[in-house]
Amino acid sequence: MICKICGNTKDNKVFKAKEMMFGTGDCFDYIECSNCGCLQISQVPDNLGDYYPKNYSSHNLSKPNFIKGYIIRKRDSYAFFKKSILGKYIYQKRPNEFLSALGDVHMDFNSKILDVGSGTGYLVNKVENQGYKNLWGVDPFIESNIIRENVKILKKPIKELDEDNFDYIIFNHSLEHIEDHLENIRKASQILSNDGTIVIAMPVKSDYIWNLYHENWVQLDAPRHVLIHSLKSFDTLGW
Repeated sequence: MICKICGNTKDNKVFKAKEMMFGTGDCFDYIECSNCGCLQISQVPDNLGDYYPKNYSSHNLSKPNFIKGYIIRKRDSYAFFKKSILGKYIYQKRPNEFLSALGDVHMDFNSKILDVGSGTGYLVNKVENQGYKNLWGVDPFIESNIIRENVKILKKPIKELDEDNFDYIIFNHSLEHIEDHLENIRKASQILSNDGTIVIAMPVKSDYIWNLYHENWVQLDAPRHVLIHSLKSFDTLGW
């Protein structure tokens, strides 16, 4: 079988991985490339959307009660702006490292921000709560578009998005859910503003973690994670 990243066909290993999150037990063939080390599903199922049901984490955003909501907002505010003694205390107990990294980018409140694979708005909502006003999301697996004053979340993949001139494009653990990485990253580059930034958070396969857990590695998440990079395979993209 051919590697979708480096094109290697020699000595690639095929293994089976089960859907574990919802306990269906459905089995899928995956490939480990002997050259670049990436993991990839051999065939994306035609019914992939069925594996993102309404109770999937990024589609099921229950509203916390007032006290819990207040605590979360204080924690998130500290993650973004590194202010507030209370927020710092809560953050130390329950950190959110991605929000902290996003805060370090120092986005302007009027920056045009796109969250790729947004679900119904987990990250978008957190960013909006901090005062940002021009927020977009795309996700082909949500039920319908979500539109309000500061937010547009569209039911489509990024490659079908007509909007452009984004100041920040975020792949927050969504790239591994997408089959053609180079096409999607190039699309993101095309719709980025001249001084824009692409922010990517994703699982990375290492020899240590793979030898330890193999097909039971939680980040494999078959079949939703269709391609997981090693550092070598991500560098191989050449974008």
